[in-house]
Formats: sequence, C-alpha cells, structure tokens
Amino acid sequence: EKPAHLTFEQAAALPLGGLTAYRAVFTQGKIQKNDKVLISGVGGGVAQFAFQFAKAAGASVCVSSSDDEKLNKTKELGADFGVNYKNEGWQKEISKQMGELNLIIDSAGGEQFSTLIKLLGRSGKLVFYGATLGLPPKIDLYRMFFNQISIQGTTMGNDIEFEEMLNFVSKHQIAPIIDSVRPFNEIISAFDKMQNSEHFGKLVISM
Repeated sequence: EKPAHLTFEQAAALPLGGLTAYRAVFTQGKIQKNDKVLISGVGGGVAQFAFQFAKAAGASVCVSSSDDEKLNKTKELGADFGVNYKNEGWQKEISKQMGELNLIIDSAGGEQFSTLIKLLGRSGKLVFYGATLGLPPKIDLYRMFFNQISIQGTTMGNDIEFEEMLNFVSKHQIAPIIDSVRPFNEIISAFDKMQNSEHFGKLVISM
C-alpha cells in the first residue's frame, strides 16, 4: 500500500529509484549507524534516495556532484558535507572532513572509481549500480586486498526488499525529492529538462 504520509505524486516517484537505493544501501552496503558514507552523483534520483536512506539510518553522509547548486540543496536537506568532483583535490577535502569512509554508493564508474577506492578505510565497501562515466582505466588491487575492501555491484531489488523499503519510508516519514509535477501534455519539456541536467529531484507526470 502507498505510505500514508505520501501524496500520490510523491508515491509515483518512489518505486524503482527507492528500491534500487534500498538494496544498494542496506542489502549490499549493510550500512550501520554512525558509518561514514559517500553518495556520489547526488543529482541523480537513486543517489538522492540513497542519501535520504543513509541519513535516516544514522550515518554521516557526504555527497558529491558537479553542480554546486545541487550540492547546496542536498546540504539544506541534511547532508553533512558536499564536494564538487570537478574541483581539484576534491578527494582530499572528503578525507579531511570525513576521515576514512565505511561505505560508498556510486553510479558513475569511470576514472574516479579508483579514487573512490582510496577513500575507503579497512573493510570498506564500494557499492555501484551504474557506469555512466564508463569503465575505470585501472583499479588499485594492492590497496583493495591490503585493506580488505569489497566492490559490490547491484541493481533494482526483489519483492521482499520492496516491502522493507516501503516500511522504512513510512517509519522515517521519507518523501521523495520532486523537481516538478506537470501534465502529460508537457511531458516533452520534462525530457528536455532531464537531458539538460537542469532538474533536482524526480520529474512527475500527472494524468
């Protein structure tokens, strides 16, 4: 059933993004209270749910994005720290503010993947659900086995996790971040906004 505290527009924005984030954070990431967590690419819908879930679980959460405005909005929503990964030395800023991380949730892959591994402490875990920046050119296997780091792929989820996700959302009164709600005849404008990466939150179409 729809969580009682959500509107129908909010509920429409929840299912797949919420499920993917829930599996990444809890089933695969095994997040614990007081963990130090990085959610990369927080402009994305799944990443925003992962941020909300990690905060509700009692973790300290750092977020990254290439858009300062999106970083500021996420900090207003409770992020402990935010960093623009286009800035030189962004990884040093994370280490300075957060120390060694327990968990990273990533959707980008690419060149920064090896850098993310360096941010993890002993027995840290990197969970990824996408590769929008392509494949990493190299992975530091020496650091991985010495620090006993895990890399875990994930995507979507199952019926049990979906029910658990709904219960978690209800318990913590979590509402999806929504950029806008617009009628079906304006759906093209929603795709245009998405293509230009101008949105922050879900784009909901109302019938």
